[in-house]
Amino acid sequence: MCGTATSAISVLLLWKFYGSNWVKLVIRKSIFNRSNLKSSHPLSNVMVTPSSTDLVEFNSSISLKCSASGISLSFLWLNSSSEVIQSDRVQLTDGGATLTIVNVTRYDQGPYECHVFNPVNSDTKNVNLNVKVSKGYYLEGSNISLSCSAVSRPAAQFYWLLNGAYLNDTGPEFKLVNIQMSQSGNYSCQAFNNKTLRYETSQSSAVTVLVTVTEGLLYAFPPIISGAAAVTSSTNLPIEGNSVNLTCDAAAGSNFTRLWRKDDSDLILTDNMALYEENRVLAFKSLNKTDSGKYSCEITSHSLLYGPENQNLTLICSAQSESSASYTWTLNGTEIHNSSVFIKVFTELSDSGSYTCQAMNNITERTSSAINSGLMEFSSSVNLSCTASGSSLSFLWLDGSSEVTDTDRLQLTDENSTLTIVNVTRYDQERFRCRVSNPVSSGTSDPVTLSIIYGPENVTLTLSPSQESYVEGSSVTLSCSAVCSPSALFSWILNGRNLTDTGPELKLVNIQMSQSGNYSCQAFNNITLRYETSLVVSVLTIPGKTSGCSAGCIAGIVIACLLVCAAAAAGGYYIFIKR
Repeated sequence: MCGTATSAISVLLLWKFYGSNWVKLVIRKSIFNRSNLKSSHPLSNVMVTPSSTDLVEFNSSISLKCSASGISLSFLWLNSSSEVIQSDRVQLTDGGATLTIVNVTRYDQGPYECHVFNPVNSDTKNVNLNVKVSKGYYLEGSNISLSCSAVSRPAAQFYWLLNGAYLNDTGPEFKLVNIQMSQSGNYSCQAFNNKTLRYETSQSSAVTVLVTVTEGLLYAFPPIISGAAAVTSSTNLPIEGNSVNLTCDAAAGSNFTRLWRKDDSDLILTDNMALYEENRVLAFKSLNKTDSGKYSCEITSHSLLYGPENQNLTLICSAQSESSASYTWTLNGTEIHNSSVFIKVFTELSDSGSYTCQAMNNITERTSSAINSGLMEFSSSVNLSCTASGSSLSFLWLDGSSEVTDTDRLQLTDENSTLTIVNVTRYDQERFRCRVSNPVSSGTSDPVTLSIIYGPENVTLTLSPSQESYVEGSSVTLSCSAVCSPSALFSWILNGRNLTDTGPELKLVNIQMSQSGNYSCQAFNNITLRYETSLVVSVLTIPGKTSGCSAGCIAGIVIACLLVCAAAAAGGYYIFIKR
């Protein structure tokens, strides 16, 4: 039989639920000749190795490494019989062998199943995760019991407070049955001795109620295919109060515009939503129940690719130097500019990259560099490499004055010479230094300068002077500010219509009645392409004082008229008598 060319088929089937139908998917089908089996090796010893077993909800991340003995191995991960797909929180690497889950939740406990197969055979391995539920988090509908005790004689009377306000409930135990989102908050109890007339209040305990948004928001799992577009979500666990992004992607190289729809109707944006990346991403700031629905994305192809015009990038470089410094800008290592301020109008994709500014003291000829790496807050990662001349080097990274240790977000590799920061935040700027030492000497670098891109956030509009109304002809200054990096670009809106004015200040000089209305400002980040609009501020203009006679003037005129009339009457009477 060894020389007989007998065909065989290895098929791995996976059942998935789409809409209201179960669909059978053929994952892998391999046809081979039994005559070749002598040169093939069956796989064996399938193992799943977790990177950690101590998992805390919302704080921990984990990597599950699937391995097996054999050649030509393929890997497939399942979660409760459904195929695991990638998202911002779920990552598949090493050819699918490693499954990484960022910021685990109670719903990530599995069971997970790793399928390993090659042309000869297949095998599986199951694993469950033990996630410690974060204290104070409860699902809507749960039952909670709060207990209060105190050392008191006679026995204390107990009262309950929520967010500092007294509740009607009394007694040492407070039961929350079928808890709802509205009952989230900080609970405390107060003990009262009716003889000493003394009160004492406990420390507060936070209770957070999680509400899973259902009713169709997760139609993006599996991805919705609409024409040539696919909609995917950044999470498979949308919870009320959390943020989520829906991304609309199409075939690479296509030129198109995107139109978002909800429940088969054109999407009307609310204050809770924002579109950016040319409508590619629909972002929900804080989910609520009204956001539930079926979201889809329609694409329209064009023969030309239209993009934003005159998008300016302004980079400013500064350095502390006893004598004036000279500045050099490079893009991806190529020198492009020589001054402290670099302004670029983006015209091509080649304008993207890492911008570096080097400052040089013209007397000492010492140089220092800073990189504008375009790191997006919460999504970008960066590697910091520390190097030095010498032998037998040891590396230590410092965060301020504290030693950096390995965490889910801070990772040390290459014998501690490389520090990787995962999902950078604005607070990572100028925090980290590298100390290098050997048996002879040691040295410490300056803090690493990172350019973190974020915002706009907290857009605020103020009036000066601040008053209920303004007299026609007076002057008013409206100021707009936002938390944003790089600095936000500001535009102004009156009664829902864009004005031609731009910049952080709008000055209304010699204001007229026609300029009354509802003003707001809009902040725009030309890197994240995100907008945020301030709250509306009303400007009311009232007429000024009109010119004319005062009350005394009018009274004088009336008296004069009466005297003239009286004189005229007396003269007429005199003439009448004479006749």
